Amino acid sequence: MAARFDESRIPREVIPAGFNTNQMRKYGYRHWHQMFNARQLRGLDLLFGAVRGVADAPARELLTLLASASLEFNSMFCGAKGLGTGAIRHVFAHHAFIPAKEPLEANLWGVHRSSGGYSTLFKERLLRGRAWADAPIERRFTGTKAEKVPVPGERLAGRPAECFEQLLNDEADMLLLNQSSEVLAQVPDGSVDVVITDPPFADSVMYSELSDYFYVWLRQALADDYENFATSHVDDRREAVHNPGRGRDGAFYTTVLGNIFAESGRKLRPGGKMAFTFHHSGESAWRHIEDALVFAGFLVEHWWPVFAEMESGVPLRGKEHNGHLDIVFVCVKAEDASQPAAQDSVETMSRNLAERVPLGAADHRALLEAAKVQSDTWQRVSVPQVA
Repeated sequence: MAARFDESRIPREVIPAGFNTNQMRKYGYRHWHQMFNARQLRGLDLLFGAVRGVADAPARELLTLLASASLEFNSMFCGAKGLGTGAIRHVFAHHAFIPAKEPLEANLWGVHRSSGGYSTLFKERLLRGRAWADAPIERRFTGTKAEKVPVPGERLAGRPAECFEQLLNDEADMLLLNQSSEVLAQVPDGSVDVVITDPPFADSVMYSELSDYFYVWLRQALADDYENFATSHVDDRREAVHNPGRGRDGAFYTTVLGNIFAESGRKLRPGGKMAFTFHHSGESAWRHIEDALVFAGFLVEHWWPVFAEMESGVPLRGKEHNGHLDIVFVCVKAEDASQPAAQDSVETMSRNLAERVPLGAADHRALLEAAKVQSDTWQRVSVPQVA
């Protein structure tokens, strides 16, 4: 097996220090391949090797992405989902690197109704995803029941652009950029109608640290074709997170997010709006968001509470509860502002929401913080006076 290990094309990278990576480093893990047993490493080497042999480049990359998805369910950090469920709990059930006390090894290729096998993912994610893209459906809630509703005439498809001008000339439908949003030189100033974004929630999730789990495997297959895979790990130097594990405090988070908001404002047309969602149980995170908006010259015109992820899908990092609510903010640039939109009071919102779901202290705190962010931006941002 030693010879096979030396010959296998598997990740050899060292696990770097960080907030989440330290969670497993303290258990003695030092290399990414140590998260897998010998059988899993051999199977993944064979799987990725077979995919690399596919001649058609788009198909090869799609199958490579699917192979990386199988990593979620095929490492020694996976455990049983629950007694009698028969399903495997994937690596990131809690957005963290937590070694499984009782690892559960799945069938990498997949058998009938298997959990996380490659052939199962091919059917459930790739084929079903392709079918949905050709004929999208949405869910409509009627009382307590959800029904599937087709969207007539809709199709998820597009023509990728190589430059912004192709969008204006109707030569393409979308421009995808893999970079920091602090500087978007490819997008002309004043050319965008609306900016919709979902910024990291301060210190809630360390996205780059967690994505390295997939990156080091994808790098084996894609480094020769994409310069973005030149580095041994994800380049997170300008990631907009508060990551104490890598020396990035709240001020760093505010600065990077403020730069992104400011760049978004430069790209917006007069009268354009920026919308984003936010959620956090700590007061300081709300002040970071507020400071970033003020730096960029944005005012909160309106905000709404919406029901967030299920608790099983979010990390409860030492918090008593994360709550049920996210806040959606709609912002305008100071030069386009008139006055905040009329909306219900926090008390009215709380009362109406409580009729649908029990609200905890974190939910009430989110509503109060959202109202404060709106009020403070109007007090702190200089609004031009119209003569």
